[in-house]
Amino acid sequence: MILTPTPVARQRLTRSRPSAVADAGDVRGLLHDVGHGLATLSLLAAAANDPEGRERVLGLLDAEAARLLAVVRDGMRTVAVDEPVALRPLLDEIVAVAACAFPTSIVLEPGPEVVVRTDPTMVWRAVSNIVDNAVRAVGPGGRVWLRVARGRCGGVVIEIVDDGPGFPGGPLRPGHLGLPLSIRMVAACGGLLEIEDTYPCGTQVRITLPDRAHG
Repeated sequence: MILTPTPVARQRLTRSRPSAVADAGDVRGLLHDVGHGLATLSLLAAAANDPEGRERVLGLLDAEAARLLAVVRDGMRTVAVDEPVALRPLLDEIVAVAACAFPTSIVLEPGPEVVVRTDPTMVWRAVSNIVDNAVRAVGPGGRVWLRVARGRCGGVVIEIVDDGPGFPGGPLRPGHLGLPLSIRMVAACGGLLEIEDTYPCGTQVRITLPDRAHG
């Protein structure tokens, strides 16, 4: 499947990355994501008390702890690294963690693997915050689904869609830091984040990332 980004997204792919100067927003973003990561680890630890599925939850705990350590280590870095990233396992991990932590139906739609040269920690931070906002907006019984595919412009497109009240009708995290942080992370990777309401309800977030291996 090929997802076609909007003309605005295609234009954004040609722009340069932001300068490597950290500011107060980066500090707030780091504190936000560390706090979010610790809360997620606590929820996973509680889920591990259930013997059913304990081994899988412990695996998620280990992976989430490694991601959080990477955030602590690289959280003030504003220039993206450039390395091959298999997006489907990264997104599958985010979906699995959210499914353990929230009473929401969340799935990653099936499809072929997509590998892109980008910054894995920044992409993980961006998508994790969007997914966190989505599952909180839809609430118990709501649905969230993710999909990823190559765009026609040579980059990749990640979409996070929910059937909640729409943006900004749903509850956001305290301080509303998650969305601005996601925008900063995507921009640092040379990409674009777009938000639109879906009919008759819900929100779609589209993240378009360039792939320097194909650019």
